[in-house]
Amino acid sequence: MECSHPSFKENKCTRCNLPIADCGNPATIPFRYIDDNLSITVDEVKRVRDVNMKFLTENKKLHLVLDLDHTLIHSMKIKKLKSTDKETIKNIKYDDVFEIKLSNSEYVLKLRPGAREFLDMVSSMFELSIFTIGKREYAHQVVEQLGGLSRFSCVIAREDCLKTRQKTLDLVLSHKQTVLIVDDTEQVWEKSCKENLITIKRYDFFPIKEEGIVVEMDKELDRVFEMLREVHSLFYDGNNEDYGMKKDAREVLKRVLIGRGLSCLSQEQHQEEDQKKLGKCIEKGVEVCRVKRLKIKFNGAWLENPCVPTKRLDCLGEERVNNEDQKKISESKEGSSVAMSRPKRLRITFNGVVQKTYCVPNRKRYKKTHEVFNSSCLV
Repeated sequence: MECSHPSFKENKCTRCNLPIADCGNPATIPFRYIDDNLSITVDEVKRVRDVNMKFLTENKKLHLVLDLDHTLIHSMKIKKLKSTDKETIKNIKYDDVFEIKLSNSEYVLKLRPGAREFLDMVSSMFELSIFTIGKREYAHQVVEQLGGLSRFSCVIAREDCLKTRQKTLDLVLSHKQTVLIVDDTEQVWEKSCKENLITIKRYDFFPIKEEGIVVEMDKELDRVFEMLREVHSLFYDGNNEDYGMKKDAREVLKRVLIGRGLSCLSQEQHQEEDQKKLGKCIEKGVEVCRVKRLKIKFNGAWLENPCVPTKRLDCLGEERVNNEDQKKISESKEGSSVAMSRPKRLRITFNGVVQKTYCVPNRKRYKKTHEVFNSSCLV
């Protein structure tokens, strides 16, 4: 039987032992986290991903890629710790602070609040992987504190990256439509992977901000878990369906983010969208002004890069906004056919300056206000 030359080790086929040059020099991807000298052909990677897709769908799972530093843990070299921090760690019996020793340095490691519980819960819905820019020795030692290497399908570290300090899903042996990512840093990911990304707030513990602190109020992993559970539920909605290539976790994630009032587009993607819209308007001869970005805090969470035209900012003061609210609610009550819920509040920072509190209705009943905050609106 003729050899298909699926993979190569030290430039020799792992099946027939022929040099790669005698096998036609097929396109390959290095998978150094499996073996330092292993590379797999593009066709074989696709075949493995197809097998993985079948496994995931049969078990109603997706694939979750997790970052380590500032996502699940925070670490610091022991020699950089303040003496007060060393004393605090010594005096308080933390059950989630550890020391790890590497070949050339020592670190103190703090698990993010709820990290163990988070991994326990998501493991029933996701196949788990780690992708970190940290070195391999460091990554493996950290993973041991998170349940061990056996908990994760793979641990990808700095030495395994295809490009220096850049993460890519090309190294993950699952199809992209089944993969979600949780990371505190969007910029380290290849552009094509950002639709898979759920950004988590950066976690910092060292230096210890309050001496003797025992209880932390960080609830980010709870928030992310609820999003992951919702995506998983929507993806596998229905019974006995052949999911295969029909569903895409990236599209489901977009729906979840939009439903939560968040944007899954990065700043760069927003700018590209703006340019496309502006270009179309200019082609049609429509007079336009360049849109600017607002940072909006809505119900305690920062919305990502909503688009607001420069000439449509509402200048009502807070007192007048309150009066307008009461007036509109009264009018809606008089007209029984109109369903009105109490408006919620937005705190807006525009070009670095905090504006007044603005009013946005729960059910988009105020047409004018809705137009002001509609991300697709151009003037």
